[in-house]
Amino acid sequence: MFNNLSLLVILKNTWIKSLLFILGIIAVISAPLLLVNADSDKFGSNFRKLNETNVKSDNIEDYDIAHYFKFDQSGQASWYGKRFHNRKTASGEIYNMNELTAAHKTVPFGTILRVTNDENNISVLIRINDRGPFVKNRVIDLSFAAATEIDGVGIPDVKIEGMIPDEFLDILNNDDTYFFGYSFDRPLICIPSSVVRIFESTSSFNEALNLYSLYMAENPGKLVYLFTRTVKYNSNIFKTQDLYFVGMFDPTMEITPKDLVQK
Repeated sequence: MFNNLSLLVILKNTWIKSLLFILGIIAVISAPLLLVNADSDKFGSNFRKLNETNVKSDNIEDYDIAHYFKFDQSGQASWYGKRFHNRKTASGEIYNMNELTAAHKTVPFGTILRVTNDENNISVLIRINDRGPFVKNRVIDLSFAAATEIDGVGIPDVKIEGMIPDEFLDILNNDDTYFFGYSFDRPLICIPSSVVRIFESTSSFNEALNLYSLYMAENPGKLVYLFTRTVKYNSNIFKTQDLYFVGMFDPTMEITPKDLVQK
């Protein structure tokens, strides 16, 4: 009787261990799938649609995930000119009052922002390379050139729009797979590089703006943007290796699963 009972206990323990082993294997196999579903929920239907199929769409909205990265702010803008011209900025770059740059208290250096004068609805694209303003109620300090572009040599009320990479970029298979797209008047976008037809690229922000204006004029009615890669910026370290791209949305380009978010 004792031997039979011992045998039953041994068999029971062996069965439990086998069951736990099988459950462990199932958990290991299922974990990546659960992470994919969780990340898909973060990005919503656009993420799932692009990730699951090679379906092409003529609507840029079907590819756009910019709302996960958007930065918006409103307030007063100031400007600075000759007094600071040729002086070093907080980023280490030399300030040039004739270039389209600006100072912001927190936005990472190298970030492109669209600044719109509320009074006349004129917009300008600028690049953050300095810190400030340190005056109450003022949200951005524009270069003289940027303030002039929007007829804002004063203290105008402005709207600021941009895209700042954050934790959502961690689920992209490759940061270069997506582009941030900037426009003077169209909504800012974040779309796969697989639907972007690049015209030209440059390391100069000012040259990129000139090329952007040129290609807009040459392609009326087309969705032409100034693009940057979706790379993360350290808020206090200035990146000198940025590349700017001018191109347009073109859904006729070949799309393969590796070009899309797969992680």
